[in-house]
Amino acid sequence: EYIHASAFRDLKNLAYLHLDHNQLTTIAEPLLPPLETLFHLDLSHNLLETLFEHSFEDLRRLRELILADNKLANKGLPKELFSGLTKITKLDLTNNKLKKVPFKVISEIEKLRDLSLSGNFIDLIRSKDFSKNIYLKILNLASSNIIDMEEGVFEEMPELRFLNISNNMIINMPVPVKSKELSKADLSNNPFICNCDIFPFYMFMRVNTNIDLHGFKCAEPEQYKGQRVMQLRSREFEEMEC
Repeated sequence: EYIHASAFRDLKNLAYLHLDHNQLTTIAEPLLPPLETLFHLDLSHNLLETLFEHSFEDLRRLRELILADNKLANKGLPKELFSGLTKITKLDLTNNKLKKVPFKVISEIEKLRDLSLSGNFIDLIRSKDFSKNIYLKILNLASSNIIDMEEGVFEEMPELRFLNISNNMIINMPVPVKSKELSKADLSNNPFICNCDIFPFYMFMRVNTNIDLHGFKCAEPEQYKGQRVMQLRSREFEEMEC
């Protein structure tokens, strides 16, 4: 349930540390100060609810942090949590209790490449949420109860390669997606409404045929239900007076 700060005092060259599948409820502040060489830290499948501003402050070489399957809410992630951790490239917050993207927290991670927020309770993705994470290559927002995404949410991600927003409640896709690197997008199991609102993204995909697109199907109106959006013809949108 608890790890004392001196627990790993003699392991000064440790690179990988797995503390997953325990019953940790808290972490000493700061966490494991001697582990200056730590590269990968897995704290998944615990009972963590709160982290402290200085929990990871001495892990200057940390690149991958796995916090999946805990009980972390937004209030349990202080703004300065990752301040000074300039090398982190992967952050996994899957299956926690977040109700919004922790913008101020992840903005501190300038080199973030791989971010997972899947399995949370984020109903709205704001346009600013990833504006500081310009090096993101992998973004997983699956199964997060998302209803809406503001225009421009993907505008500041020029290197995005994989996007997963499957299993949400999204009815429309925002544009533009500025990344020329995007190669795969999973949009499956969303109730997309095939009307004029979705036409701009439809046209974007018509131009960017290199993107491997999964599950982009109409849920409404009834005459298009179950049909792949990209199988619709431009004429059908013209008839909607788009």
